[in-house]
Amino acid sequence: MPDRRVDLAVTAAIVWDGTDRPVLKDGAVLIREGRVVGCVARAALPPSDADVLDFGEATVLPGLIDTHVHLSWPGDGTPNDTFTVGATDTELLLTAVRNAQRALASGVTTVRDLGSRGRVVLDLRDAIARGGLSGPRIVAAGSPITVTGGHMYYLGGEADTVSDIRRVARRLWRVGVDMFKVVGEGGGTPRTHSWIPTYSVAELTEAVSEARAHETQVTVHANTIEAVRRATLAGVDGIEHASLYRSRDEVGFDAALVDRIAEQGIFIGHTLTGPYRSLERARAGWAALGPAERAYWEMRQRTWEARLNNYGRMLRAGVRLVASTDAGWSLVPFGEYALTLELLVRAGATAREALTGATRLAAEAVGLKDEIGTLEPAKAADITIVAGDPFEDIGRVGDVRAVLRDGRLVVADGGFH
Repeated sequence: MPDRRVDLAVTAAIVWDGTDRPVLKDGAVLIREGRVVGCVARAALPPSDADVLDFGEATVLPGLIDTHVHLSWPGDGTPNDTFTVGATDTELLLTAVRNAQRALASGVTTVRDLGSRGRVVLDLRDAIARGGLSGPRIVAAGSPITVTGGHMYYLGGEADTVSDIRRVARRLWRVGVDMFKVVGEGGGTPRTHSWIPTYSVAELTEAVSEARAHETQVTVHANTIEAVRRATLAGVDGIEHASLYRSRDEVGFDAALVDRIAEQGIFIGHTLTGPYRSLERARAGWAALGPAERAYWEMRQRTWEARLNNYGRMLRAGVRLVASTDAGWSLVPFGEYALTLELLVRAGATAREALTGATRLAAEAVGLKDEIGTLEPAKAADITIVAGDPFEDIGRVGDVRAVLRDGRLVVADGGFH
């Protein structure tokens, strides 16, 4: 029986605590001093002078989590290297503040930032944690560790050898990062190649060793089968993208590798939103494209569909896929979180699998499984309320009625409190 001493009850037609238990119909979440006391049927609410927030025909979910964002980037198509190099720290911080609040308004109560310059996002994290600013909980990697001139080198984390990786990781830890991000191949940065791995297994293993020495996690940017294999052999905690490219224009699949990823419990962030938005823009301007450009985008369409198929196969193999938008990068603005869940459902996930990857699994992926991710007793009362039933229509996640952080109402009907 939940503790009867509560100061707030949040009620709705559906309450899901984020566990494998069935949803509660006409349920309530009981909260005391910013912590969850328990979830009960509304009819079983204990006698109390607690305030009640009733959301009627809505669904109460654990606060949503985005495991891959870039808060200090605009997500409007501006090249991120150009934007970063031309911006002052103040400009980057203002961008990060706006993005953090857009994320919160979209129901995201925790984000993991996987690439920023200096202390910009770390300072924002600390300001929000102190209560001086409304925003989501932030887990921050700071500058990604990358080879000289490699993808996202302009963020300040260049390292070329095992000893370099050790030195840069220790410097980042001293600065105040929560975990490490390593770039295992090229990406959208000019003069880098997303189909050519950069770090060896030994170098990635050193990053894992440093993470373990600091009792934290490491995730690796890797798209190709070979880069994903190296990261898996190194024993990383997570892999970002994991598209399983064989070459620049061919996506493959490696069943044995995927089985090993599942066995090791490695988290995969699929980041499907970016390529989807790029294809959408290409289709809108199709008539103006020349033959070579059309051929390029037709290839991109094929590889994107192959990626969808791969993520469906990963799910069936038991791989832990977590919600990851890559917001801030390329054409991925903050505030479109629901789309990443819709795309995962299109890949073959059930709505419940997608929501689990957005809550309980995501909390584990960002190292906060004991604090957030479910509405179990003693956990932080981070709650997202959406209109309708997202288990029937995952798109309902985009219709946010309200958001609570640590038991405090911070967003209601699109406005901040």
